[in-house]
Amino acid sequence: MNNGTLKQKKFNVLDWMIIIVLILCVAVFVLRYTRKEDIKANSIAGTYAISFTVENVRYTTSDAFVKGDAVYVATDDTYIGIFDRIDSNNPSAYYAEDPSGGLVKKYYPEGTRVDLSGTIISEGVMNDDGYFAGGSYYLAPGKELTIYTGHIYIDIVLSGITEYTE
Repeated sequence: MNNGTLKQKKFNVLDWMIIIVLILCVAVFVLRYTRKEDIKANSIAGTYAISFTVENVRYTTSDAFVKGDAVYVATDDTYIGIFDRIDSNNPSAYYAEDPSGGLVKKYYPEGTRVDLSGTIISEGVMNDDGYFAGGSYYLAPGKELTIYTGHIYIDIVLSGITEYTE
């Protein structure tokens, strides 16, 4: 502003980079919002039965699964549903070597080790990408989880996710 004249400022490289980054941020926000709406449009929200298995645990472990207990994922305290029931409680198997050097499938004595399967009831969203407990936590058959309730802390393997019918 010397002698009443204004110097016009020019954009430099940094100014252009900032403008480009701002435009990209807006574009990503718009894409994310529209993608979220697409997922919601193709989703089926409802109640689902999550089947799981637990192998080679003490026979008293089934007593720690209490109907109605809230079930959380231990790694991040995410609520995934409520425990419904134990579906099966079978003796656990192991393989032992027979006298000829082959393997033989044997079962632990009754009242020692068991394999369990059970069901958790969950509210969530099912779409083409999979099942999302609570609408955001991804679960799929074959996924291993460490869960806890008010009575147990245990590793499970998800075996199936189906629409819940009473």
